[in-house]
Amino acid sequence: MSSALTLRTLTLDPATGDTVTLEQLAERHDLKPDCVLTRYRNGKRGALLVESVAETRRRAGREAATTRQREGRKAVKVPAPSRRELADAVLATREGRLASRRLGDYAA
Repeated sequence: MSSALTLRTLTLDPATGDTVTLEQLAERHDLKPDCVLTRYRNGKRGALLVESVAETRRRAGREAATTRQREGRKAVKVPAPSRRELADAVLATREGRLASRRLGDYAA
């Protein structure tokens, strides 16, 4: 018997206590089925399985900030590279030089 996790895997709906498939659970809680399946594969069950995406992201941000604070680090903003820096980085590769030769007419 296969124990592969699919959208047909049965679980409990934390809101009602009903046994439903992951696909039905996603529909009931207005989530994408793949989101629920990924969470289930990552070991999340109950309320964490059907938590809204916005709340999940807020929690992840709070946890990251707490970790940085605990470790005494600050978030660092890295400036975006200029177009010239990007072009130099691409042209430093063999593939980039080949593409520039083949597409050179379009860049002009």
